[in-house]
Amino acid sequence: MTYDIAPTWEEVGFDEGIEDFPSRCDVPYRSNPLDKDVLFVFRPEGVQSRIRYSIHTGEYEEIPFDMERRIMYDLDLPEKKTMSVEQINEDTYGMDFICAQVIGTALVYRQFEIRIKCRKRTDYSHECLHLPITESRRYVFAGDEFMLETRDKERRSIEYGDTGKEDILDIYESADYLQKKELYEAFTNKVRVAHKEEIIRILKNSLKGRFFLRFRAFIETFRDVTRKAVESEVVPERIRHELSCRAHAPGTAIKIAKDLCVVVMENKYEHIDLTYQKRAYFDSERGYFFRQSAITKEWSRDTSLENYLKHSYYSQYPWDRTEFYHSQRDMGIFKNTCMEKYLKYAVIDSYRNKDKVDYILLLVQHLYLAAEQAAKMESSTFAAVTGNICSGHITDRTAPRTGIFGVSGHQLKFLEGIKIPYDISNFGDLMNDEDMVRTFPDVKKRIYAVCFYLGGYWRFENGGHVTKEEVIEASGTLYSLEKLDKEKREETERLYRDYIIMRRKYLKYKNEVTDSALHAEIMAFGEAPMNLKPSRIKDMHDKLAKVVDTIGCTERIKNYTEKISEIKRKDAKEVEYYGKEYAIILPEDAMDIIREGRILCHCVGHAGYIESMAAGGCRILFLRKISEIKKPLITIEERSSSIVQCYGAHDSINKSPAIRNFIEEYASIRNIRVEARIYQKN
Repeated sequence: MTYDIAPTWEEVGFDEGIEDFPSRCDVPYRSNPLDKDVLFVFRPEGVQSRIRYSIHTGEYEEIPFDMERRIMYDLDLPEKKTMSVEQINEDTYGMDFICAQVIGTALVYRQFEIRIKCRKRTDYSHECLHLPITESRRYVFAGDEFMLETRDKERRSIEYGDTGKEDILDIYESADYLQKKELYEAFTNKVRVAHKEEIIRILKNSLKGRFFLRFRAFIETFRDVTRKAVESEVVPERIRHELSCRAHAPGTAIKIAKDLCVVVMENKYEHIDLTYQKRAYFDSERGYFFRQSAITKEWSRDTSLENYLKHSYYSQYPWDRTEFYHSQRDMGIFKNTCMEKYLKYAVIDSYRNKDKVDYILLLVQHLYLAAEQAAKMESSTFAAVTGNICSGHITDRTAPRTGIFGVSGHQLKFLEGIKIPYDISNFGDLMNDEDMVRTFPDVKKRIYAVCFYLGGYWRFENGGHVTKEEVIEASGTLYSLEKLDKEKREETERLYRDYIIMRRKYLKYKNEVTDSALHAEIMAFGEAPMNLKPSRIKDMHDKLAKVVDTIGCTERIKNYTEKISEIKRKDAKEVEYYGKEYAIILPEDAMDIIREGRILCHCVGHAGYIESMAAGGCRILFLRKISEIKKPLITIEERSSSIVQCYGAHDSINKSPAIRNFIEEYASIRNIRVEARIYQKN
């Protein structure tokens, strides 16, 4: 069963209800009534002994586990050998806990980062509070899918072993009877997962209902039941016989019969030197996927192979990837099988051998309806859908292309000629967003606006992408950009997207900063309109780039001026040198370095030189004429007792023998090496 479910955060947001959890986790610690020297006792996870805190020594001590003197209110906490009383009263220690919840028709395990805080209640009593800080991820069971959802609104199918750390505290185990009963009823009445009746039967019998929805127990049962269900499907006898009686070399594709072929792959475990083989058989009806145990060499049905695409690297444009050459297969192998209908769209036109097909592209079409439909469209649309499948952005195998893009069949033609984003998982939602529909009533314009909005996500980090509000505000410009020819439009929209990001930084400075070393220069830029004519975008982009760079300079001045000035005061006597005609001096402050780079048009005011000098990584020196000591001439970088760079205006090499001689004289006096090129003949 494949079941399409909306992201659970649409119904219950991340961190929603976080205040409801702490009361379930409060665990008191009391002194051991049999030992008056002990404040409290507990047993760390997996350790067959006790840890006690001694009032007299102020330290934790490990003591043998004594069944006759065991305390019933233990909790598994990380072992910590030495701590003071003050630390026990104040410090917190990081852990995670997980709790089961029914959201919509899915069973969801919400994982929270928590702090464990021990606080003193009386002279012989402490309590341990589990305080949730933030919800980090969710494990979602729906249909036959096991999915991971993150705070970044990302969602993907995962393997059963990809569930993070093992020592997560499952608070379901400490829930009371009514809480467990309520959760059980919600699971049986609302949740839609594959083979639910069988899962309920197994969990009831094995756990006797005590820990029915415990995370580890449920995930293991779900995995085993799903695997057995797949294995119970009828496999043709000739495939069973071929699988058990015939060996194949890994990385091959073989024609077994007129209407049967096999593709063989080999995988290696990440941390141990063991390999296992995977096979995919295709007859005229369907595909069958198998996996061989690395230990027993027995074969079993493999559902993970069907998710192979999601866990493989695949660029948005498959013909750009080097892995393409490892997935080529002879076209004739797939003739007369269920894969034959996909062959036409699995040939890479740019490759010289038209008898070869890309096996990845065949699988994508075979497993995903959207890919099968998109293959018949323009190649860039097919490439985008394929890339999104292989990167895990598209997980629903039955979703049609119209559902993914949020348009009708005849409107799909508007995608042609537009660069489709790397991540289109939210494309359909944005196409039907009320604000987007109101701002871009024309479907063609709205498709372009959505592509513009999503297209910049991969290029920036820490939220530095264009926002939906900015896209709406920029509607006038986007209307004009959509009309340009493809080549000119892509370059112009790249510049415009950068302009919007820089504009945001400029406006933030304009609204928040009233004074800085370069304030007048920055404010001289004036207004930064959102909507521009396409012909003005490049000019405004270049001008604003200089302004934003200047804003960056003000931040460097603010952060490093004092340190650079201190270096000047401390090192001037040792480092600075005055000859008859020339002098080498240290910069007065960070602004002095920036001014040097601006006048000489090189990168010394940028590229981390100020930060490096402030941290002691290098030393920036100015070579000046004594008669014009304030006028920049040549900039020198000294690093590790060596002159490693020496440049004049526009990164030019010195052409004066007198300056060369002066630099050599300076290096000799200070006993430093000259590794840079300091002279070039005319």
